[in-house]
Amino acid sequence: MSRSGAASSGNFGGGGGGGGGGRFAESGAASSGNWQANRSSMQESRQASSQQRQAGRAETQESRQASGQQRQESRQASGQQRQESRQSTAQEMQENRQDWADDYHGHGYGGYYHSGGAYAAGAVAGMVVGATITAAAFSAMAVPPAPVVVSGVTYYQSGSTWYQPVYQGGQVTYVVVNPPQ
Repeated sequence: MSRSGAASSGNFGGGGGGGGGGRFAESGAASSGNWQANRSSMQESRQASSQQRQAGRAETQESRQASGQQRQESRQASGQQRQESRQSTAQEMQENRQDWADDYHGHGYGGYYHSGGAYAAGAVAGMVVGATITAAAFSAMAVPPAPVVVSGVTYYQSGSTWYQPVYQGGQVTYVVVNPPQ
């Protein structure tokens, strides 16, 4: 068994001559410059990709911060509006209570009904038994009367004054009554 060709000469370089400088020599140390260039190129690519990711993270963080700041400003503006609305409503309620007090304590009792004549016998802490106030005036009172049920009848008490709800002309009104027994 004898071999012929490049394998028989021990030359794997593929060159046919005896120098041993064939294909392996071309792909060996002489070609390591290409491998290093490829490796360097891949490293540069990884670094560029990493820098892009970092830039993307920075943009995302900036976007989150801007969004959070906008939400905070919106909450503050909304809170300011709610506070102004509450103040306006409170002022309106105070004016309504004052108007009611002015009407009630004025000369003609502002059109509110009260039974005539029995002031001394029916006076209850400034309110006259039989005096009637509207549901709006009742609701606008500085201290809302507390409901109290006595013998199955609902009354409302504010301090020493007692009210009983009644219908007059299809509207709920509140009549000042003596304390229930």
